[in-house]
Amino acid sequence: MYCYKCGKELPNDSYFCDSCGTNIKPNEKSVNTVHCIMCGKEVSKEGKFCIYCGHNKNVGLKNKPEKVSAKRGNIFYLGIGAILTVAVLFGIVLFSNGGTDGIEVQDFYMENIVTGYYHLIPNNSNGASLITIELNNFDNEEYTVKVESEIEGYTKRISDTIKLDNYELKKIYQTPPLFQSSVLNLTEPTKANLNVKISRIEGEKETVLYEKNHDVKIYPRRDMIWSQDGVDFSPYVIAWVTPTNPKVEMMIRTAADRLEHESMFGYQGNEEDVYDQLEAIYYTIKDDYNIRYISTPVSLYGENSQRIRLPSEVIEQKSGNCIETTLLWASVIEALDMNPYLIFIPGHAFIACEKQDGSGEYFIIETTDLGPDDTFEDAIEDGTKNFETYKEKLDSYNVREYRSEGILPMGQ
Repeated sequence: MYCYKCGKELPNDSYFCDSCGTNIKPNEKSVNTVHCIMCGKEVSKEGKFCIYCGHNKNVGLKNKPEKVSAKRGNIFYLGIGAILTVAVLFGIVLFSNGGTDGIEVQDFYMENIVTGYYHLIPNNSNGASLITIELNNFDNEEYTVKVESEIEGYTKRISDTIKLDNYELKKIYQTPPLFQSSVLNLTEPTKANLNVKISRIEGEKETVLYEKNHDVKIYPRRDMIWSQDGVDFSPYVIAWVTPTNPKVEMMIRTAADRLEHESMFGYQGNEEDVYDQLEAIYYTIKDDYNIRYISTPVSLYGENSQRIRLPSEVIEQKSGNCIETTLLWASVIEALDMNPYLIFIPGHAFIACEKQDGSGEYFIIETTDLGPDDTFEDAIEDGTKNFETYKEKLDSYNVREYRSEGILPMGQ
């Protein structure tokens, strides 16, 4: 191996160049590890569950952030003295003072900002933040550095002040909080500017070492992007399940009038009681609210995205496609403290509700059977048939389980 600063040939197990002192420890990306989509920790591909948070690793595997969850920004070498060399190579801008003094900066960022699940992106989890800044101190002295970032006009500006020891490499993870008012009325994807600034702190003095603007795209809260750069964000559709929405709660109150005892009580009764409550919900959706299945385009901006209305909008507009009616059902079932499962098969979605808490048996409901002549029995029959037909290639999402892992309703 060779030192990438001075070019000297070195033993393969070297950590520092013995000629110029550069930290050349390889930052190898293991093909046998992934990052957990929930906690961001690096874990082995072996085994089903994350050893740190218990998340099922087979759902939404995440690789190294430099490769899959971020777009690579520019690399700058920030010399303390005069800049002696400026080189532009393959879109990478290098500033160097010709020696080993200075800080190397790399930033990696998400190019597509999905406001529907932006609130779920951690501010400090490895590989899961909006932007990751990697600082590598090649100098022989300690630095105090302030790292700032914001999406101008859409987020707060946040900052972290850190100490960077000599020859230390450190990563900073930032996800600036979104201004909900700034995206509330968005109807189409909008270009925005992600500003990143790094300054050296010396007493009261701040010296800007690095500042870069990146183009990002802000998506309306109704737009779901299922994956970015190979990272599966499908479980985040659970953010559209909104059990505490007033319109969902009013629907449950209307459904209660269809029952003899005029009450909805989830699993407090037996399996037959659960069936009766689901039947009441079905006819409330179909007959009382007059909601109909309307097939809308799966994608507006490519095969990887879909416009999804919230359950409250489905109620208000009296229509929904398969995923939208499924999310409405999931919202009602969760509001009754029962266990909904989102079921996805190729080109379609429907709902399952566990018959009793922990029973492992389910009522499976086709949520698009909303025609004037359709019955609840038809919906159960069609849902079960779809499940049996595609059971070897379906994806199911336990809403309650993902809640415990941090996927909360939109806006919470």
